[in-house]
Amino acid sequence: MWKLTTRRPGRVACRAASGYNVTVPAFDSLSATDAQFIYGDSDRAPMSMGNLCLFEGEPLFDEKGVFRLDDVRRAIESRLHLVPRYRRKLLEVPGGFAHPIMVDDPNFDIVQHVKLVALPKPGSDEQLKEAYARAHEGMLNHARPLWEITFIEGLEDGRVGMVQKIHHGPFDGASTVDIMDQLFDGTAEHVETEAPPWSPEPAPDPVTLMNVRWAEQVSSAWNWAQEQERLAKDDPDRAEEVSAAMKALEEVKKAPKTSLNVPIGPRRRYDWVPTTLAVAKEIRGLVAGCTVNDVMLTVVAGGLRELLKSRGEDVDDLVLQVMVPVSLRSTSGVSDAGNQVSAFVAPLPVCEADAVERLESIHRSTTELKEGKQALGIQLVTQSTQYTPASLMAAAGRTSNEQSSGINLTVTNVPGPRRELFLLGARMLELNPQVLIGNDITLNVAVESYVDKLSIGLCSDAEANPDLHVLRDAIARELDELLARARK
Repeated sequence: MWKLTTRRPGRVACRAASGYNVTVPAFDSLSATDAQFIYGDSDRAPMSMGNLCLFEGEPLFDEKGVFRLDDVRRAIESRLHLVPRYRRKLLEVPGGFAHPIMVDDPNFDIVQHVKLVALPKPGSDEQLKEAYARAHEGMLNHARPLWEITFIEGLEDGRVGMVQKIHHGPFDGASTVDIMDQLFDGTAEHVETEAPPWSPEPAPDPVTLMNVRWAEQVSSAWNWAQEQERLAKDDPDRAEEVSAAMKALEEVKKAPKTSLNVPIGPRRRYDWVPTTLAVAKEIRGLVAGCTVNDVMLTVVAGGLRELLKSRGEDVDDLVLQVMVPVSLRSTSGVSDAGNQVSAFVAPLPVCEADAVERLESIHRSTTELKEGKQALGIQLVTQSTQYTPASLMAAAGRTSNEQSSGINLTVTNVPGPRRELFLLGARMLELNPQVLIGNDITLNVAVESYVDKLSIGLCSDAEANPDLHVLRDAIARELDELLARARK
């Protein structure tokens, strides 16, 4: 029997029942929440997120007009010591006793992760969006670190696209922003980074790993039980708070049936609506106390109203159920890059034709939810999975993404890089986000800022949403209408 005495990335010290200390090679633990994304991964519903960035083109080509792919790879690889999980791959724990871990990939090759594709002429925006979709279709290779960057040359205006594809298991939306800050320059002057030498740590042997991870899981469960007992003694209101949180979850209304919620296929279609933080902040002034997130939910609801009406669906009494993720991160950085999120489920009044009244309604709902216990209930349910046997979670994960989740869509809002970013002197001009879909949800929305810009990314199943442009154009009109009313 093994007793875990420390739990951190790096070498792990264990004490055997005989009393001898044993040093286990480095590994990086995934939480139950992280592992759920691994278990649910499939080519039909890949658990990957990311973005499409657009860069100035000229600095990325040499004097012969050839894309500087080798230079780009060197620049990115020189900073991978700042993002340790970018050189780590999955390793299954034998027997399914615990969730997979991450270990150094001894065969890591930057060529497999940083790629280049070229658009055929004329290199239009529609071709760019198609290339964006193709890059995000299918699973990332679980035998390698779970990320890819694909550069896209051949755009008609000379810009260069960059598609980031990052698995949602080892990373969440907030950590991807920190990763960009680490991998790219903050000024137009590229500074060569002197990377420290990297030698991959060997993976632990299967039997030792199984024992260590089992001990880790038992220790975690024991510590959790003790913590709950301590809280019950020190905080008499804790039980009442937990009860209120569970009751709040029971009060979440059932999602109505719409064409947005049907089985998904393997093909994707992406689009986005560009705006600015200044516009969103000006619009929020229409309703006292309103947030930028309230504005985003409002314009998305208005866009969905027009989309569903164009499909002949009745929207007069329609209130969708939208999940809004909430970050639990207290600090930024990539040292603890896994998923640290809760969420709440809010009513989205698609039935409301007047945009300002819709904004008022959404603001009231989100304020009540933030002051209520629903988000705590979701957090507690998420935490409880830490003590569910890994083998059961893995078995459930294989079918979970083929079942309804009880909501209509997700709208996630991530504060992006606050400073301009550069690659080999090329300025990043745009950042357009993408979030995964699954669970019979054919459309999700990701909102992300970049300096003073804001992009509303539309991420959809291609077969279910051939008319995604209708939603894009309707959201743009909603923004224009609300801005005009804010300026009256």
